[in-house]
Amino acid sequence: MNSLSTSDRSVWAKLECYNPFSNSVKDRIGWYMIKEAIEKNELKQVLYEATSTNTGIALTSIANTLGIKTKLYIPKAIQKASDIFLEALGAEVVRLPVGLTVEAISQVNSDAKAEGAAHLNQFENDANFKVHLKYTAKEIDDQLKSLGLKPTCIIGGLGTSGHMSAISYYFKTKYGENVKIVGVQPSQNEIIPGIRRIETGMKWFHHVHFDQVIDVTQAEAVEGVIKVARKEGLLIGLSAGAVVHAFQRIANEKGVYVLVFPDSGYKYAEQFEKHLTKHAAEN
Repeated sequence: MNSLSTSDRSVWAKLECYNPFSNSVKDRIGWYMIKEAIEKNELKQVLYEATSTNTGIALTSIANTLGIKTKLYIPKAIQKASDIFLEALGAEVVRLPVGLTVEAISQVNSDAKAEGAAHLNQFENDANFKVHLKYTAKEIDDQLKSLGLKPTCIIGGLGTSGHMSAISYYFKTKYGENVKIVGVQPSQNEIIPGIRRIETGMKWFHHVHFDQVIDVTQAEAVEGVIKVARKEGLLIGLSAGAVVHAFQRIANEKGVYVLVFPDSGYKYAEQFEKHLTKHAAEN
């Protein structure tokens, strides 16, 4: 990323938006959770899942190829466009009066048991951690090696904590404290789709080491998106924008930085419109 790099600092983005189904990092866990469910003979004809969008798209897309139906539970605060994407794919969408996706788990569990559906549960399913350890983390390592580089710091958002916990485990095990791992979470009382605060409960976060966790507001995340869009020509998602802001807060002049961008920005028009309208009014 030329706009963030200097003569002594190189900054690289892991662009997960190129995954084919949800255009996000969640394709990886959708595939691996379904793969393991098939291997364990636990897959049923209907999948229930709590999602803020991307996992739901990934699961529905993959389930469609298998002739399986999906029912998805979405928090009320998530952008309305999500319903359209999911319903176009054929999913049944249930909006719940909760602020966080994780708060819907108990109802999803209850409904799935009562109605004979499978609940893969991205928040507790170890396939989430395993797929990122086996593939995502190794890809980052191999891609940097192909450039003759080793990472100084890897920065990414905390949602289920699956991908960043696996990345932390992989790089800390291989390189020790030579690689700094930084997590990103929303500031108190802020909503950034796809990430949440540690105290809301994360299965894998507490089993690995993070050197630092940075708080970011939604406005700061949007500003990060706009900066990258106008300098690099990439319209990244809100959690990726939060990662950019966190990088700007902590970056030193020297080093090799990897920013994990979970998705693109095309699902977040509502948040962008709100920010741009407010900015125009203030100026």
